[in-house]
Amino acid sequence: MSRAHTIKVRLTADELAHVDGAVGRLAGSRSGVLRAAALQQLRGAAQAPSRERALAKLAEAAEEGNVNAAGLLARELRLGGELNAPAVKPGRVRLEDIPPGGLLRAVR
Repeated sequence: MSRAHTIKVRLTADELAHVDGAVGRLAGSRSGVLRAAALQQLRGAAQAPSRERALAKLAEAAEEGNVNAAGLLARELRLGGELNAPAVKPGRVRLEDIPPGGLLRAVR
């Protein structure tokens, strides 16, 4: 397949060293590494949000020092998310609705 379009990119010395390191690891070319990275970013942006992607973003922000993200990440990992959350039914609570070992919380 012929590639007729060209994009020129200006990189700092550090960015070029990073690209060259990836070229060495992947045994490819500079253009191939940049093309793969750009396409991967575009595909990632087009994907539907998922719990795993959200947790990954929270983890990234927490590693960068975001305290709110760290708290949210800890809470989500502790609670286990939607799959482990019990179904909530508004109205009166009957004893048989409470799972064994379940907790009751008063909601105002």
